[in-house]
Amino acid sequence: MKKISTLGLVVGFIVAFLTASFSEAALFSLSGNHRFGSNLFYNLDAKKGVNSGALYDNASDTSSFLEHRLLLRPDVLIDERFSLHSELSLLSQNLNTSNEGVSFNSSQSPNQINGGAAFDPSATQLLSIRHAYLKWVSDLGVFKAGRMPKGWGLGLLYDEGNKAEDDASTIVDRVGFEGQLGSLVLNAGYEKRQEGYLHTDIDDEDVYEGSVKYENEGSGVSIGLLFGRHIRAALASAIYTSSNDFSFYAKKEWELSSIAGEFASNAYDKQAHVYGALTQYRYHPGNWEFEVDGVFSSHSGDRAFNVHPNYRPFLILFRQVQGANFGKKSSEHLGYAIGSDPSSGDALNERGALLGRLGAFYSFAQKKYRLGLVGGYAKLMSSNDNGDSLGFETDLHFEQKWYENFKTSVAAGIFLPGNAFGSEKQSSWGLQVRSYLNF
Repeated sequence: MKKISTLGLVVGFIVAFLTASFSEAALFSLSGNHRFGSNLFYNLDAKKGVNSGALYDNASDTSSFLEHRLLLRPDVLIDERFSLHSELSLLSQNLNTSNEGVSFNSSQSPNQINGGAAFDPSATQLLSIRHAYLKWVSDLGVFKAGRMPKGWGLGLLYDEGNKAEDDASTIVDRVGFEGQLGSLVLNAGYEKRQEGYLHTDIDDEDVYEGSVKYENEGSGVSIGLLFGRHIRAALASAIYTSSNDFSFYAKKEWELSSIAGEFASNAYDKQAHVYGALTQYRYHPGNWEFEVDGVFSSHSGDRAFNVHPNYRPFLILFRQVQGANFGKKSSEHLGYAIGSDPSSGDALNERGALLGRLGAFYSFAQKKYRLGLVGGYAKLMSSNDNGDSLGFETDLHFEQKWYENFKTSVAAGIFLPGNAFGSEKQSSWGLQVRSYLNF
């Protein structure tokens, strides 16, 4: 019944949009992306021998699967002031137990997996409405209300995940207002991050947030400051207490290069304060592109700063499930965010991390083809029982741009685990082939 009701809801939703598109007062707009591909990863537990921690006896340490994801964004432009925006996820299965999906209603974060897992026609969740909200452009500013994507800065805390390559996105129930004074953008909002029983607030999480941004396209300068008060009631979370969240970012662009950085912190009321930082430098002379990234996640007490899961620096490390829990049913989802300990496979085992990444890409044949090499190293800020070195990874990338809106990407990587994975460690490797269609 769940499958039928979901299908009926989505079909009715599409019909309503199409009906509105034929009225004189509204226009219908459709955009989105389609991603499909195949994956093969070997020895993700990073150890020699049989994967003893797997769900099945004598299980393989190899992971191979197809992926298929279609995101549709139907919008209704009612008039010059009002519009309705939405996103539908079709044939999207998450790697969680029983394909139940990742709820935006999480006491840990509002991040939702975009899909991109193994395609299973017997899954119970084939169609879902990910967000739908109203946008009102008034004389005073822009008002938004509903379930909507959320992004900020470089994506250290929040990322909308609207690109075909993105694996996750931040989705929240929010009422917000945005006003602009020249190059200055002011934003204020209220979010119901978690709603338990409707007639009691002891299991709720509320967010009161304000931000200010300065954006000057002429000078290429962008600066932003955000503050959010997260109130987690007694039964809202067994993991996190209420907190003050803060983020500052700055970006400067030149003709051939750019430099950007974001610093964010989570100041918990009854837990250790943690913070993170992301810096990025880009240089693109001619057909060349050079990238330098640095990421820091602090650790204190039983907490660490978790970078948004949409930041995927490598093909294997901090992207795939690794370590001792690889193959267990409880870990059948996308890899853990930077800040957790991927060698243990436990998402709640937060130890912080320090990561460096270098990339070089070359485009040729009138930028129809793109070849790149990415390498980097990561370590834990707090050692586990084995050590603090996570290891090195090198990835080779090749892209072919068939048309302006369609490309194919091939990535191959090898991961050399450090002492955090134990003494009987062994290298991992992976191969991924994907195609992306944007419309």
